[in-house]
Amino acid sequence: MLPSDEMYAPFEGKSTCLGRSNGQDCNEILAENVKAALIPRGISDQNFAEKIVQNWYYACKKGKDSDPADSTLCYFLYFWIGKKIKEQKPDYEDFRNAMKAAYHHLNSSQCDNRCTNIYSDMSEVFFDWAKDLFDYYYNSKILTTQSANYTYSDRTKCDECQKKAQTAYEKLESMCDDNSTYCKEFKRKKQSKEYPEPKKLDCPGAPETEPENEEDEEEDEDVSCPLKLTDDSHHDAIPPEGGVLTNDHLDKLPSKLLYQKFEDRAGNNDCDDQNMNNVKTQLEGALKKHDFNDIDEEQIIYAWCYVTKAMKRCDALHEERLKFFYLWLGHTLFEKKDQINLFSDLMDEIKEELDKVEGGGDKCGLLCKNVNDKTAFDRRKLAYEYYTNYKRMEEQLAQYSKKCDNNYHTYLNDTYQAWEKERTECSGITTSGSYCAQFNTDCTKQEDKNLTQLTCIQEHRIGARETEEHEEGSSMGGGPVTVTPIISSVLGIGGGLASIALLLYKVNNYNYHRNHHHSTTITTTNTLKNI
Repeated sequence: MLPSDEMYAPFEGKSTCLGRSNGQDCNEILAENVKAALIPRGISDQNFAEKIVQNWYYACKKGKDSDPADSTLCYFLYFWIGKKIKEQKPDYEDFRNAMKAAYHHLNSSQCDNRCTNIYSDMSEVFFDWAKDLFDYYYNSKILTTQSANYTYSDRTKCDECQKKAQTAYEKLESMCDDNSTYCKEFKRKKQSKEYPEPKKLDCPGAPETEPENEEDEEEDEDVSCPLKLTDDSHHDAIPPEGGVLTNDHLDKLPSKLLYQKFEDRAGNNDCDDQNMNNVKTQLEGALKKHDFNDIDEEQIIYAWCYVTKAMKRCDALHEERLKFFYLWLGHTLFEKKDQINLFSDLMDEIKEELDKVEGGGDKCGLLCKNVNDKTAFDRRKLAYEYYTNYKRMEEQLAQYSKKCDNNYHTYLNDTYQAWEKERTECSGITTSGSYCAQFNTDCTKQEDKNLTQLTCIQEHRIGARETEEHEEGSSMGGGPVTVTPIISSVLGIGGGLASIALLLYKVNNYNYHRNHHHSTTITTTNTLKNI
């Protein structure tokens, strides 16, 4: 048992209030009030309400008796309550509201150890990461200062604790903004070295795990992953909670991050310079045979070098890297031509030339079979993006209460519609060697085997990014595009409503296609219905 487990253990014990209600820890009236506050949040367990009251008094009294300035137990209480709330609340209920309900009737003035709802604005997405990190740093501190009190026969629990903390640390580094209480604290403690990057815990008595051979050591080094898709400094931090999901959030999706690597020529340092010119020439020849004369061959080569030589096993989409390389490449080619005869043959020819710069990997194969037009290929691309980005989009929607702008709404809808169409058409098809058989197999590999339709509440607003683009995009003397005067003048003439709709459609359509080179709109968003 780790030190943190010992701290949670008293909270999990059986209630000691049976048959008595005279103590503060067994206050029936307070327990009823807590229960009444939780019922509208879909939680009606009377025992849970009683345990909250009992554990709250325990944390207050225990802390007060030892060190009034030490609020450690209050943190353990907070994370215990949060864990139980997550287990009991309905999926539709907001985690923050449920936590506020649990703490609402607990009179903080009677608790010298400040056992309040410590992070009242923390969303469910961040909660598990915050708990894993808190437990880790507590365990690290106790095992370092009180090692004589602990002995372990193996490292299993210690390594599991460190692994969870490492994941949490990386997620919080990439997703934390400056507006939430917890993120401010995390950044401050990280800056002051109070929260260093999680390392292996020192578990007294536990034997070190040695790699069996040199090959294992090489694999361990590979897993350390110095090159991480999600750690790119050129991607801005996610905007503050309480806003809406925008292009900035789409740019954080796994497929988008990988596409951006291709656009940025991230593999330019991993290609064999000696073969570069020759491969480029051969690639140009293969493309010209299919009437492509304005393709950036170097970009294709660098993208290939990135997925075959630069990516590490622990990078996002490592297992899917070749599939998304071909989806990106196919989309690039279909942007030039709506119809490509013998598309699969062309992709094989390109692969044959790319093999000459080393790296190696599978052909596009079934993904590129029996598809020669842009609409069909882009539908495959968007379908794969939906199930691959599903977990990340689900997290974003939970964090932002499902609020989104037009661009996010359109992408979410288009990818779902593409996935649903592919799933429907491929349903029940198991013929070996068919695209549908591969699609069905790929889908079942995902954690969520029964993906549902993700939706968001569309809010019409012009954010900082869109405003900036309006100003840059003016063709009238280079000045900013002023929307309000245009709308005002339109209202003064007949057919004003239709003109407004046309204007809004053009603005939205322009922003969407400018910012999402790799997204293909399958359905048309009717702006009029939202006016």
